[in-house]
Amino acid sequence: MKITTTLKHVVLVLLAVAACISLVQGINNAILRQGGSQDTQWSPSRALLEHTDPYRAYRDPNGKSPMILCQAPNYPASGLVFLWPYAVWEWPVAKTLWAVSNVLFTAIILFCVFRLLPVDTPCMSKLLIAMLFVTGTPWRNGVGNGQHALFTLALFLLSVVIVSRSANAAGIPLAVSWFKYTIAFPLTLFFARSKRLWAAILVATAIHAVLTIFAAIWVDTSPVDLLLGTLRVAQSATGRGYLDVFAIASELGLSSKLVPAVFALAILGVTYLAVRRDADELSCLSTLSMAAMTVVFHG
Repeated sequence: MKITTTLKHVVLVLLAVAACISLVQGINNAILRQGGSQDTQWSPSRALLEHTDPYRAYRDPNGKSPMILCQAPNYPASGLVFLWPYAVWEWPVAKTLWAVSNVLFTAIILFCVFRLLPVDTPCMSKLLIAMLFVTGTPWRNGVGNGQHALFTLALFLLSVVIVSRSANAAGIPLAVSWFKYTIAFPLTLFFARSKRLWAAILVATAIHAVLTIFAAIWVDTSPVDLLLGTLRVAQSATGRGYLDVFAIASELGLSSKLVPAVFALAILGVTYLAVRRDADELSCLSTLSMAAMTVVFHG
């Protein structure tokens, strides 16, 4: 027994060291590496803040797009507004703040996951989850490239934790999580399982509707043009995946987007039917996460 306990402590110490190294390396890659934080939506958000339609600016035929690095505006304007607290800063400061924020988002994710775990889950297990999560290459690359998955997952899980107390209040972080809609929309089926939870979806939808109208007035264009602009840029600027249904359809020589879209909707529909009566929240979210990763590419 003593040897087993000692081994556990040794493993924990080694994982803690690895997690610290991963954390430092991720932040270093985001701030100091050439091209670090390349995927952060600072440029589109900044353009919107300065009364410029980011989608029109990106497609400027004269080649004078204000977008830097890989920051194509492939997210909705209503979501870009959420990044204005970062867009007000110059790029070097903004990417530093975003890297630090990703550490905060990580803490929120872990806090929410621990809240969803059974109450008798050992502290040792929670420590292992936390350290393995931060040690992983996906976490480090996500922080280093300035991606938005941690941001989206943190706000979505926060809405899951809050919804048991107030579905209306849960709609606020849910709306923010819809920034990266390719992840958040499939996960939102979690709230569609019960009429009691629908209020969260309605609140989130209302928030995005208001912000879309506001953004359209802000840049002097129509809400429809803003929404279509998002889709046009996403279609042209987003890379192709490997295992999602759209990539598989392309490998099979299917040029039409209709067939994979139907398959994607079918997968989500079957997944929803499978989880709608699942009382285990973590099991439900895990199943929805697998569906989300299957139906569309996440860049």
